[in-house]
Amino acid sequence: MRANKAIRCLSGAALASALTLGVVASAYAVPTTPNGSFSGAVLGATITTTYGGGPSDWEIGVTTTQIQVTGGSRVISGASNPYLGDPNNLLTANGGPVTVGDPYTVPISVYNLVTGGITPFSVGIDGLTFTFTNEVVTSISDGNIGLAFVGTLTGDTTAVANSPYLLGSSVDFSIGFTESSETGTISVAQAIDAPANPALDTPEPATMTVLAVGLIGLGAARRRNR
Repeated sequence: MRANKAIRCLSGAALASALTLGVVASAYAVPTTPNGSFSGAVLGATITTTYGGGPSDWEIGVTTTQIQVTGGSRVISGASNPYLGDPNNLLTANGGPVTVGDPYTVPISVYNLVTGGITPFSVGIDGLTFTFTNEVVTSISDGNIGLAFVGTLTGDTTAVANSPYLLGSSVDFSIGFTESSETGTISVAQAIDAPANPALDTPEPATMTVLAVGLIGLGAARRRNR
């Protein structure tokens, strides 16, 4: 009888172990939908613009047709938590890979405001790859130009919390160019939202906040190119 009890107890323990392993395997197999908004600061870049002049001589203004960002470095400068009412799971504090101060890469350097046509490009940060294929001019006025690029999450090597992010999730990449005066310094800030900002033509407060954070203390050399 004791032998039978021992066998039954061992079987129960083995079953419990199997169930535990099954739960872990299941959790790993279910991807997490990325949710978060974080800003990027562009430091020490040279901003070259093509613009029409005429009624406006602002380099960043209503007559601007092209902007080129050369050189400089890009680092994560801030983040919004929560985003769209949910915790920002792209932040380290919430189990995600993104940390303020981390570098990131943006291969695109020339932005055409006339055609809006771009070659698909990818932004890489902390094991995540976001690929963008479509450009939208969200705002344009003397002293301020806003651009957004619609895309998806195409790569994840982080396996955060034993669960990868859901590839194909919608994201957008926002860029704000600001000129302090008609002959002033041009600054640039960037932000990524996942899921994509629900109203690209009217940037939501969270995105504008992180863009503002990215602009603080930033300066870029300016050069006319008419």
